[in-house]
Amino acid sequence: MQNKQTLSTFILLILAVAMGWMILHTNYKQHQTAQTTNPPPDAFATNVSITQMNSDGGIKNILSSPLIQQQSNGTTVIKTPHIVTHTSNTQKWTVNAKKGLIYDNNSKIKLNGSVKAKEKNNKLMMTTNSIVYDINKNIAETKQAVNFQQPGATINATGMTVDFNNGRIRLLSQTSGQYAADKHRT
Repeated sequence: MQNKQTLSTFILLILAVAMGWMILHTNYKQHQTAQTTNPPPDAFATNVSITQMNSDGGIKNILSSPLIQQQSNGTTVIKTPHIVTHTSNTQKWTVNAKKGLIYDNNSKIKLNGSVKAKEKNNKLMMTTNSIVYDINKNIAETKQAVNFQQPGATINATGMTVDFNNGRIRLLSQTSGQYAADKHRT
């Protein structure tokens, strides 16, 4: 009887050690993964507003964010970026997202999460999940699903290019639209 109790205690002790090791090993792996995906920042700035000028001395773009972090791997992460583009014909776009990533020698910003762009003059609103904005060319592109809305019309597509310089929007594929005629016209 004593041998059975000793054997049972020994087996329970081995199981407890094995379970403890598994829990510690899992936590260590999760910690390593978190460190790999979220490198610590080398530097950061809060309440940032950056204005880029054009060759004529006018405003080309304004980027603002509550937090910008320069990561140790060389990337720059932007929390809730807000971008305002100005064009030569005074057309103005505002672009917002949950997160941004600056790369390619600070010439491109990848915006992720609830990306919304609004053209001020004609009330056009564009939404997508992810978009790449080329700062130097003033062009935004995505291969993701995109939705455009303005009073009385909705357009859906997969992929698009927006040239903020001239206001041209090119839809790439699977385009569909819905138009509601104005009921008050005679």
